[in-house]
Amino acid sequence: MITQHSDNPYFSIIIPSYNAEKTLGKCLNAIFNSRNQNFEVLVVDDDSQDNTMKIAESFCCNILRMAKNQGAAAARNLGAKNAKGEVLLFIDSDIEIKNNTLDLIRNSLNKYPVVFGIYCQKSGVDNLLSLFQNFFATKSMQDTKEYTAMFYSYCGAIKKKIFEEVGGFNENWFHATFEDVELGLRITEKGHQIFLNKNIKVTHYNIFTFKRFIKNYFYKSMYLFKFMLTKRKLTLNNEGWTNYKNFISFFAALSIIPSCIGYLYYPLFIIPLLIAVLIFLSANFDFYKFIFRVKPAALIFAVILSFMVQIVSAAGMMMGLMDCLKERG
Repeated sequence: MITQHSDNPYFSIIIPSYNAEKTLGKCLNAIFNSRNQNFEVLVVDDDSQDNTMKIAESFCCNILRMAKNQGAAAARNLGAKNAKGEVLLFIDSDIEIKNNTLDLIRNSLNKYPVVFGIYCQKSGVDNLLSLFQNFFATKSMQDTKEYTAMFYSYCGAIKKKIFEEVGGFNENWFHATFEDVELGLRITEKGHQIFLNKNIKVTHYNIFTFKRFIKNYFYKSMYLFKFMLTKRKLTLNNEGWTNYKNFISFFAALSIIPSCIGYLYYPLFIIPLLIAVLIFLSANFDFYKFIFRVKPAALIFAVILSFMVQIVSAAGMMMGLMDCLKERG
């Protein structure tokens, strides 16, 4: 049994967990081996069907159980309601922090009321799907300004009084997609500063099956598009996933399909087809270079995967548009 060392914690570390048996042990080990021990840990089980709770019980955690699966937003809110600390630190169950992460966060909180970090560029899982998702998630964070309206809850801290002031996470976001970004916008609308400390780097053990990978991008695209439609915006200050560079890759990929069809009937369509392919490859060149360095045999698959993701994203956006039209009657 690993014990924690604070009866009056500064941090309340909240870990929403759903079927997290493969990663929760790494997550908790890293937390309890931190240099800073002024914390409590609340593991919120979102009705897991595996050994998640057995793993949590082997550590000195406050374990909270959801009566049914309600999503990460609801799990984090439950953790916050039961937290004793001055600061709520949300850490996902597939995140491994470094031994100085809590110190870096606390130092930043001396100046800013809300702080979050970024992923290490290389995923903790060495398969192409995980490398892909982690690379572009990291890239979206690197494209985010240090003083931002964005907030990401995989490793993000907020003063408890501010969290309560803005009303916590919106539990209508069942799928873990952009519920934290939506919270960030409400935080800044209340006049509070969010700081992205890019020196705080954590390892993401994002274990993807092909099915989970496709669902992840489908729902991310669907909910982000719905969110942007409600805000009547194309981008959130050119930051994060809404960076203009991502739109270039998206529209170039979609242009390839009609250009291919046109080429079957009119040879001159080879020109727009080649232009679209070149733009698409250029927009994703950094990712291909990264894959060539860490997994060179997967380079061709990486190109195919990057194209497929854009098609899945387009399908998600169409579903988001249909949902919005239904909701408006």
